[in-house]
Amino acid sequence: SGISGGNMAGRIPPEFINQLLERVNIVELIHSRVPLKKAGHEYVARCPFHNEKTPSFTVSPSKQFYHCFGCGAHGSAINFLMEYEHLPFIEAITNLATSAGLELPNTFDAIQNTALQALVTAQKANYAILERVDLWFRQQLRGNAAAQRAVNYLKSRSVTGTIANTYGLGYAPPGGNELAQALGKNSDAVKLLLDNGLIVADPDCNYDRFRDRIMFPIRDHRGRTIGFGGRAIGDIKPKYLNSPNTLLFHKSKELYGLFEAQKALTNIEQLLVVEGYLDVIALAEYAIHNVVAILGSAVNANHLEHLFKVCPSIVFCLDGDGAGREAAWRAAELALTMARDGREIKFLFIPEGDDPDTLVRRVGTAAMQDLILTAKPLSEFVFERLSIGINLQSIDGRARFAELAKVVIKPMPEGIYKNMMVDWLTNLTGLSGPRLGLRPQSASIPNRCIVNNALPLSLVQRAAAMLLQYPDFISLIQGAVPNWQRLNQPGSDILEAVVAILMEYPHLSTAALTERWRDSPQFEQVLGLASYKFEVSEFDLQAEFSAAMQRLRSLSLGQNMGLPGNLPAPSDLTPEQKQQIIDMLARNR
Repeated sequence: SGISGGNMAGRIPPEFINQLLERVNIVELIHSRVPLKKAGHEYVARCPFHNEKTPSFTVSPSKQFYHCFGCGAHGSAINFLMEYEHLPFIEAITNLATSAGLELPNTFDAIQNTALQALVTAQKANYAILERVDLWFRQQLRGNAAAQRAVNYLKSRSVTGTIANTYGLGYAPPGGNELAQALGKNSDAVKLLLDNGLIVADPDCNYDRFRDRIMFPIRDHRGRTIGFGGRAIGDIKPKYLNSPNTLLFHKSKELYGLFEAQKALTNIEQLLVVEGYLDVIALAEYAIHNVVAILGSAVNANHLEHLFKVCPSIVFCLDGDGAGREAAWRAAELALTMARDGREIKFLFIPEGDDPDTLVRRVGTAAMQDLILTAKPLSEFVFERLSIGINLQSIDGRARFAELAKVVIKPMPEGIYKNMMVDWLTNLTGLSGPRLGLRPQSASIPNRCIVNNALPLSLVQRAAAMLLQYPDFISLIQGAVPNWQRLNQPGSDILEAVVAILMEYPHLSTAALTERWRDSPQFEQVLGLASYKFEVSEFDLQAEFSAAMQRLRSLSLGQNMGLPGNLPAPSDLTPEQKQQIIDMLARNR
């Protein structure tokens, strides 16, 4: 079944996970962070993982499971803590165990606990030294005589003291080792400065990495400084310099200005992605606060997922020159692979000779906001880019265009957006989706379609989903179970594993069940099945589940035990008929 792994989760006995999730109340855990409201047997809220106006985030006390019908976020208390607090699995488990008054098992303790405590201690020390460095840089901007050129430069870019304070701007003096002398008073401090890339080791004398630069602290979602970016004042190369990757800072995952944007705005519906720190600050100066910057590297999947957790709409604001358009195309190719329904991606090209900083200062807030509204949708940009140099009036041109378009459309997630892209391509070329080879195959159902009920589940998948959501249904199939190998149907391995686990642990919750797949490639698929929304009552599902299991048993034996090949939907049965099916199947066990 692939449900036991050798990763971190596999080193903790599943019995401990069961006990932990029984002890932790997921409603209380989430409510302490996201206000929940009672709605029938469940609780609802506006999803903390994406921007929304109406609540689509539900928490089930009976299942100890949460699910968002908007963005598809779902899981146990462990998942929630990992996602909400950005914690690794081990830290989430430790935090939950501490709050629940449970001691980590000895087997885990011996392997992991010492290392974990060392990690937590190291993180605290690193946050502390970065906070001190951040304060020191800001003090240099105000009190160091050499900082006057930096102050003059910021004034020339119309950066006010208020905005400089909001973004914590500072200054690194031009001397070779002023930071090292100021804060590296002992060997522990020197090591922390070295570990965070703030000073560089040298046989003769350690020296400062950042010299004669305006300093921009990079903050995490809680506002803690995790790294720095520095802009040169003189002719130092490179013009922009970032902290290297460290224990706390990973350049490929961070977004400059996101903390400040979320602090300034209670509801972010769209984020503008720019290239430089000063672009973020200049736009904020003109009351455009929904702006972030990529830290000197090409946009990647981490960035996009991070952005989409904040809001459903992203506008890339790039230079209109060749380099800017190439960067836009790389971003577009990646964005297509992540363009799920409900997500919006646009591109705004700044006139040549300008950047967002100079443009907003030249045209003002209102004109800049109007320009943002003209941003080109992803689909339009992609088709426009692919058609460059191609004559769509000729058969050869349309054939060439179709081949190019197929390459970028094929990796897209199945759903409405991809279907619309295929329809648009059909209109342009006259070739239908099937002839283009771009229509989804029914044999493969992506997990997000399961989550959003976009596609129907097979009999096996429905049975697995019902059992995951209502573990007490296991009592309906005690005795002989189907020969799963004989079924040879997608999802039968998951259903077999769920049945086997519940036969041994019949009182597990949905959350505890799904955690058994934590280290498995099927984890997301199992979460999707556990989140599938059935539009009928639990009693109706009980009758359907009983009938489904009997049908699967007969199929595995190559027999027909009096049940129709296509079972009627529970909604088509009377209460008496449903009870008859349950009673009949109970007798046939």
